[in-house]
Amino acid sequence: MKKIFILLLLPILLYSCTREKFEAKSENRFLMGTVCILTLYNGESREIFEGAFEIIEKEDLLMSLQKGNSELSMINRKAGIEAVTVSEDTYQVVETSIYYSRMTDGAFDPTIAPLVELWGIGADFSGRVPSLESINSMKALTDYRKVEFSGTNTLYLLEKGMKIDLGGIAKGYIADKVKEYLLIQGVERAIINLGGNIIVMGSKPDLQPWKIGIQDPFDTRGNHIGIAEVQDKTIVTSGIYERFFYEDGKRYHHILDPVTGYPVENDLASVTIISDKSIDADALSTSLFVLGVEKGLNLINMMDDSEAVFVTKDKKVLYSSGADEVFSLYHKDYSLITPDEYLAR
Repeated sequence: MKKIFILLLLPILLYSCTREKFEAKSENRFLMGTVCILTLYNGESREIFEGAFEIIEKEDLLMSLQKGNSELSMINRKAGIEAVTVSEDTYQVVETSIYYSRMTDGAFDPTIAPLVELWGIGADFSGRVPSLESINSMKALTDYRKVEFSGTNTLYLLEKGMKIDLGGIAKGYIADKVKEYLLIQGVERAIINLGGNIIVMGSKPDLQPWKIGIQDPFDTRGNHIGIAEVQDKTIVTSGIYERFFYEDGKRYHHILDPVTGYPVENDLASVTIISDKSIDADALSTSLFVLGVEKGLNLINMMDDSEAVFVTKDKKVLYSSGADEVFSLYHKDYSLITPDEYLAR
């Protein structure tokens, strides 16, 4: 009788231990102008949370366009004057951003900062349509080919008035740094959410993939068009729904075209990238949005370990070559369309 009791009790004990071991703990901070949420499983001590948030604060202090004492601000102040030696982190992010500029023929251009500041979308004020003259003036300062790399971790902007904005890539780099730190601390399962730049570490405690919803660009935050089932991946979305304003009845969103100087005008409402590294997903989501469906698909289908989900303004959804293996569309108002069908319209 005693033996039977022990056998019956054993599953209960194992279940209790498992629940305690994999209990999720979350903390959030307002950093980088957004809400950063860390959810950790097994290894979620106070020190680990603090260490992760310290990394975010430190990196933001290096690469923030808004902080006057950041390394990025120093680079911008010295434009056309002298080269600036920066940390390895800042140098690496600028170098990677120029890599994507070259890859996309300037669709992704970190020197777009003068145009971003001119439009003011999402800043302390709600934005306004600048004059054509001022747009052309700022366009003349937007040219990734005028960023010079010289010496060890040394950068130089060739013209006065040039500025770099790392808003389209820095969060991805910082998310990757947080993941690297958590792995060193022994954390195997976690969700890192830096204002929509999401990394999932490992699998769920039940060894199943994480289920991450992709935002409906025409609905309020938290309403999804479908689910990505992933493990050890990052998911980043760029779209027209986050920051925008209306003027004279027209809607202007925050993703600017470096060529025209105006918000991108194409068929897209959003682009979601599913990749191994968040720095790549961050840059690619903006790049593909600016490039549009046809050029964007051509680019993403040449890349290893990255997939894309395109959502058009008429609620059609297109996949890159392998996206259907990880993403499932379930929203009844949206429908799948193949690239050939899209191009034939």
